[in-house]
Amino acid sequence: MRPSSHKTILALSSVLLFGMLPNTASAWWSCPTGYKFEQKNKNKVRCYRPAQTYEKKLKSCPKVKVLGTWVGSFYKRDYIKGREDSCTSKDPTGVFTIAVPHSFCSSGYKHIKLKGKKDRCLKKVSSNERAPTKNVR
Repeated sequence: MRPSSHKTILALSSVLLFGMLPNTASAWWSCPTGYKFEQKNKNKVRCYRPAQTYEKKLKSCPKVKVLGTWVGSFYKRDYIKGREDSCTSKDPTGVFTIAVPHSFCSSGYKHIKLKGKKDRCLKKVSSNERAPTKNVR
């Protein structure tokens, strides 16, 4: 063997040896926030987020202008047709009560009308699965 052959064999041996030791260039993966790292079928991994339901408080009732005067409006349970909550306000004389047009829920949330109880704002998010993409090394 030539001396250069010995160097080649030594270099290849070093690469193989160090490639098998811990703390080398092996990639380790994790999941983004909100996802759980799971093993699937013994040789596959996934990031999984189960289906969830989020609830937000109803938005506050607004101030409104009634007959040229700004007045507060107040939350009233089951005011419309006995089943829908509403913001209501009295006219400045205090004689009439009126419903105030108002969206109780933030964008992306559904207004759930509950008879006899305070309405709720809910957002359903379906389950999701994805490949790990966050390299932690």
